[in-house]
Order: sequence, then structure tokens, then C-alpha cells
Amino acid sequence: MRLLLTLLLILSPFAFLYAQEKTFFVKGHVFSQQLPVELANVSLLSNRDSSFIGGAVSDSLGYFKINKIAAGRYLLKISHLSYEKRIIAIDLTKDNDSVDLGPILINASGTALKEVTTTASKALFTKEKGKLIFNVENSIVGALRTDVVEMISNLPGVWIDRQSNILLNGQEKVRVTINDRPTYLSRGDLLQMLKAIPVSNIKVLEIITNPSAKNDAEGSVVINIRTKEKVDAGFTGVLNTGFGSSIGYGRFYPRANSGLDLSLGKKNISVFLNYNYGYKKSLGEISETLFFEDATLNQSIRFESLPEQTHTLTSGINLKVAKNQSAAFFYTKNYSRNKIDQSNYIRLSNLSATSTDVISFADEIPKTNQDALNFSYDYNIDSLNNLRLSADHIHLIKDQLGNYENSYLTAGTSRIEENITNNSSTGISVWAGQVDYSLSVNKQSKFEAGMKFSNVKTENIVDFRGIGLIDSTRQNAFAYTENLAAGYLNYKTEIKKLGISAGIRYENSKMSGSSSTNLFRFERDFSGFFPSFSLDHPLTKTIDLNFAYSRRIARPNYVDINPFIYYVNPYVVLEGNPNLVPSYTNKFELTAQLQKKYTVSLTYLHTKDVFTTAQFQDIVQKTQRLMPANVGDLSSIELNLGVPFTPVSWWESYFNIGVVYQKYIENELMLLGYTQNSKTSFQLFSQHAFTLPKAISLEIDNTLISPSVQGQFTFATIYSFSAGFKKSFLKNKLDLKIGVNDFLKTLRYDGSLQGVRWRSEYKNAGDSRQLKATLRYNFYSKGKIATKKAKWISDDEKKRMK
Repeated sequence: MRLLLTLLLILSPFAFLYAQEKTFFVKGHVFSQQLPVELANVSLLSNRDSSFIGGAVSDSLGYFKINKIAAGRYLLKISHLSYEKRIIAIDLTKDNDSVDLGPILINASGTALKEVTTTASKALFTKEKGKLIFNVENSIVGALRTDVVEMISNLPGVWIDRQSNILLNGQEKVRVTINDRPTYLSRGDLLQMLKAIPVSNIKVLEIITNPSAKNDAEGSVVINIRTKEKVDAGFTGVLNTGFGSSIGYGRFYPRANSGLDLSLGKKNISVFLNYNYGYKKSLGEISETLFFEDATLNQSIRFESLPEQTHTLTSGINLKVAKNQSAAFFYTKNYSRNKIDQSNYIRLSNLSATSTDVISFADEIPKTNQDALNFSYDYNIDSLNNLRLSADHIHLIKDQLGNYENSYLTAGTSRIEENITNNSSTGISVWAGQVDYSLSVNKQSKFEAGMKFSNVKTENIVDFRGIGLIDSTRQNAFAYTENLAAGYLNYKTEIKKLGISAGIRYENSKMSGSSSTNLFRFERDFSGFFPSFSLDHPLTKTIDLNFAYSRRIARPNYVDINPFIYYVNPYVVLEGNPNLVPSYTNKFELTAQLQKKYTVSLTYLHTKDVFTTAQFQDIVQKTQRLMPANVGDLSSIELNLGVPFTPVSWWESYFNIGVVYQKYIENELMLLGYTQNSKTSFQLFSQHAFTLPKAISLEIDNTLISPSVQGQFTFATIYSFSAGFKKSFLKNKLDLKIGVNDFLKTLRYDGSLQGVRWRSEYKNAGDSRQLKATLRYNFYSKGKIATKKAKWISDDEKKRMK
């Protein structure tokens, strides 16, 4: 800590003393026949040898910008497969300013060219410092995913385990943000919320492997979902709809979605409204065999969602209060309702050949209702100083009604019937406020500081009744409160091409919980410093090096601390764990980038007190408890390659290749029985885009993860293939996309567990092979006005709702 602060004090004066090389930007607006040209490739070339210096792709309104250009003479080449190429000479000297080229006219190409080319597209994957960017709006298969959850699970190295945790490379907990704002939810509730976001409104997904001190310390990796910006003046809108069904599962499981996105803008005010509806029927199947010393238990569980419906409404208003002041208000409502039919077939066989068969039927009705308000105020004090004030309020109510009917057949003769109801209700309220201040010391140096405060209250009730009677051992009412205070300092500078970013964050959280049914009480107080540090240096003209270090925390989800018992079937219960403690991760990463395209990175991390869902067995009763627990310590080393590859002009590919070694060591309590679980796994992701005649595009992608480990779990190989094509009509205003996800029907989550005097083998699959079609129609008026997106805060609080 002392070393980091000393380094900050030493480096700060150098930002003023060292001469800095001035950099420029070039921007412009590409149009043809009075209409903007989207997806035009803009390349900045050296005037001397035409070597590539930088580039950009024009947005939906034809605008582009290329940053951080050194002084010199250049050629700006603008190309689009449907238009004629144009080249503009640019002279940037140390004495002039950056260049705004304004409107740039390009002419439509000839008919012969149109017969053999299609619309140019931005690279599907691009790599920037500390982040991998997936350009969703240019992906065919990505846009055809059923929902955002499915899209995220197909990112390189990202997958969702059977406890609904989002992981990177099987070990790093992932925090999800939307337009840099927190989602507050976690696990099942987070996935439910993401399913409500229309895929058609997603612009890019960013995997940020080294968040700065400005971010909440929660989570070592961030997936940031960027929606399409609302930048139009006048009246603009997008109408989209999609429909499809799974194929090859005995019956059809249809799914559909539709949405409308509207905005109205003028010079000093803009408003927008987005509504999306989703409908989905789905299938899930789990089978498990548990081996004991004296018996074997087989479970076969089938889940059918009939159906799952989601409604999402987002609205906002942006105001320019004064020349240097602006304010924004945002409101979001998510409502979802699902009906799940569950059937369980269970057989317990002992060594004497006596067996007990259980047939269990259940229907569960989960409902979620969330309201969120956000306010932000920006004050540009002058050209160097900026102040931002933010405030959030989130209110979430989640109810789940469960009815269970069990039939027991022992030795094929006697039958026992029982009826059980298990209803739960959770209410979560979040209040959060944050102030951020930034000072641009000069064009190369920037200082940031801020404070955050939040208050979280949860109320949880579990009502358990067997044959109509209350079971006091499983009845529970639990209240939880958490107050968090945080502050951060962050400094970025550049000294003779050496980029330096250093920050420190302090967080203190005070927690208390109590149960009115069993008089359980607890109080906790966690405090800590979370430093982050990175260095960037161009080793040569074509090779850039980056080194980054960060310390992060993962806190238990609010409901996981609740000592509840939730019924699943006669042999399985879910249980909370009030003894959970946070886990801490130290992470080091070294990255080299070649020609601004190819990347290779080496990452080492160590996490103490990893917590995840663990499985405990009663070897006498043969009952199973699934409970969050601190399963031990994790050490991981990963080598990763990112390779864009273009064999020919009409074929663009991206490969992400990773080799990961993971080792889990159980803590000294030795309750789980796995002692040590380690494995080296191989991961491959590839995506291929083809441009065909008649303005048709084709895309294929695949994911492969070889066997890997997580705590006491060992996962088998995971792989899938998807494909789709796109055709545009009405001068690119109407897009039709058709595709098949997991067309070989290979996506499964199988594996095994090792416990204390028992072991388990399981298989987990769903209706992953899906045929889907989407239609998207764009309509807008002329004009442009920049508007804000919601800037939510409190990454920690919303993520940890459950």
C-alpha cells in the first residue's frame, strides 16, 4: 500500500515536467444521395508508404471518428462495397488542430459490382486495452440468439454453470453492467432480467478483464452490455419482431419476442421509450446417479416452462439545463411470470436389492416485479473539471409458489401419498448515491476521485406446509440490512509513450441479519483496500505491451446468507448459509498486441475462500443439500490468443484460443471431500462471416471447452455449433435474419462430483437446438442530437440480489 501511494506521488509531477507528444483526431460524416452511409470502412494510411495507421466504421447516421493520431501527412480512405471509394489527403502538424471533415459525399457503385458484393461490416470482434468487444449488431448468429443470456454464454471463454453463475474460463466470477451501470441482480434473477432485454437493441458486448478503481470492487471480470445509442433528433424509431421454436425434442417449444423503440429529440431536450415483450416455452432435463457405500440413488428430473413471459419498459428524458450543465432521468420496469411443470422419477436401491420408488410432480409459479429509478446531473465546471452526481433507487419483489405431489412405492407393494406447498417471497430495496469528480491535468493526464454510499434492505419469507400443516423447522422469516461506504482515487498519465494508470479503492460494508422464527442473529463488518495498476508501452511500431494488476472482492448474495430451507423434492433441498464470508482475488495479467489486431495474454490469479454452490449428502438418509459454501482456494494460470483472420475478401474469421490450468484446494474443514481438484482445459471459440452475392451474408460460429473443474465439480466437454444468414431489403431499412442455434444438438452440461463417502454423475441438457427468424425495420427522420444513457451506480448491490 505504501509503495503504491509513493509511486503515485512520484509519478504525478512527471506528468507536468515531461514533454508530451501532441495527438489529434479526425472525424466526419459519410453520406450518399442525402442519406447517411452506415458501416463505411474508414482507413487512415501513411502518405509515405500507405501502411495502415488506424480506422473506424461509420455509425447508423454515417458519423465516424479516429482518435490518437500523431502529427504527419496521411491519406483517409473511405470504402463501402455498395459505393465508390474516396481518398482524402490530410496534413496534421503540431501547430494546427484536429480535423473535422464534415459531410463527405460518396457515390453509389455500378450495377456489376453490386451483383458480386454485399454490405461491408465492422469486425465481429475487436480488442482494446483490457477489453474484448463483440459487435453484436454486425453479427447474424448473435442477433438470432433467443435472449441476452444465450448471447453471453456464447462469448469466448464465458459460460453459465448449473447454479446460474456466469463465469469466465470456469473460475472468475463475472459482474454484468448495462451501459456501464450496475444490474444489481445475481444468478437466477440476473439471468431472468437479462432475458427481458431485446437482443435487437444490443450494440456491443464488452468483456473487461481489468476494471479500474472507479468500478465497484465486486467481481474480477465485467461484461458490459452496450445498447444502441439514441442520438437522433426529430422522431426516430425501430420496430422488431422474432419467432422460432426448438427442433427435435418430441414437441415444439415456441418462442417469440417483439419490441418498439421510439425517441423524440430537440436541441435541449430528448425523450425515449422502449417496450419489449418476450414469450418462451422451454425444456430442461437433469439426470443424476449417486453412489454410496451401501446404496445407489437415481434421479431423473424434467422441467417444462409453459410459458415464460417477460415485459420490459424503459423510458428517459435528457435535459440541457445550461450551457455546461445537463440532467437525465430514467425509469425501468421489468415484470416476468413463469409456470414450470416439474416431474421427478427417483429410485433408491440398497445392497439387499430393496428399492424405493418416488414419483414427484410439481408446479412452480415464479413472478418478478422490479422498478428502478436513476437520476444523474453533470456539471462541466470548465474545460478541465467535471462533476457528476448520481442517485439510484431499486425495488424488487419476487414471489414463488410451489405445489408438490409425491407418491412412494416401497418394494413394489405399499404406496404413500403426500402433498406439500412451499411458497417464498423476497423483497429488496436499494438506495444509492455517488459523486464523481474528474480533472484533466493536461491532454495526457487525468485525475479521478469519488465517493459512494448505499443502503440495502431485504425481507425474505418461506412458508412450508406438509399435508396442509405448517412445518416449523422449515418455516422462516429473515430480514437483512447492509450499508456500504466507498471512496476511490484514480490517476492516468502518459510519460514518453509509457501509459500509466494507478488507482486505489476503499470499501466498508456493515451487515446485520435476523430471523423472527428461530431467533438467529448475526452482525458483520468488512473493510478493505482494493488497488489497481496498469502499464502500457509500445515495444515497437507494431507491438504493444500491457501489464495489469488488481485486487477484487466477491461478497455473498443477499439471500444466500439467509438460513432458509427450500424444498425441491423428497431427496433434495436448497439451503442458505449465514457463515459465508467474502472471497478475495489477486490478479496479474500481461498482454501483447501485434498490429493492433492479434493479442496474446498470460493471466495468473489466486482467490481465497471461493464460494459457490456445494453439494452435501446425508449418507444415512440419502438426502441432498445444495448450499452456497466457501469451498476453498483457487489458483489459475491462463494463456489466451485472439486471432482475427481474413483468408479472402469475402471471408472474415475470429479465433479465441485459451489454455487454462485451475487448481482448487479445499479449506481446513474438509466438509466436501474433494481435497484437491485440478485440471488443464482447452477452450476454442471461432466465428466466421461470409459475404455472398445479392446482399446476402452468412455466419457460422462454434464453442468448445474441454473438461474443466470448479470446486468439487468436474465438468465434461462442452461444445456447440450455430449458423445463420441475413438479407436486407428496402435500402437496408428492413433486415431479415434466419438461423439455427446448436444445430448438431450437442450442447450439454455433464460431469461428476466427489464427496465424503459418496460420488455423483450427472447430465444436464435443454432444448438448445432452435430455429429462429427476426425482422427489424428502421425508420427515422433527419438530424442528430447526442443524448445520454442511464448511468447507474452501485455495481455491488444490484448484482447481489437473488
